[in-house]
Amino acid sequence: MNNIISKQLKQFNERLKTKKLKVRLADHFVELLCDRGYDPTFGARPLQGVFNKLVIRPLSQKILAGDLTEGDATLDWIDGELKVAFKVNANA
Repeated sequence: MNNIISKQLKQFNERLKTKKLKVRLADHFVELLCDRGYDPTFGARPLQGVFNKLVIRPLSQKILAGDLTEGDATLDWIDGELKVAFKVNANA
């Protein structure tokens, strides 16, 4: 599951290059995605939907709202909400 999440994150970061953003996931968040993205019957098939719901949509809303600019963002899911630790790159 971690390999699948890493691949999805890499693809998402490719899409964010035009915004000069790079996203990392906290270890706790990766565990949450693994738990929610796996189904005993369907395997890892639900992971794409979970990744979209918990990572892509909330982060996109923050970008559109102007809450994120250029830099690195570390994402975590705390108390049912996306939390972003943001660091502006000095050489961005």
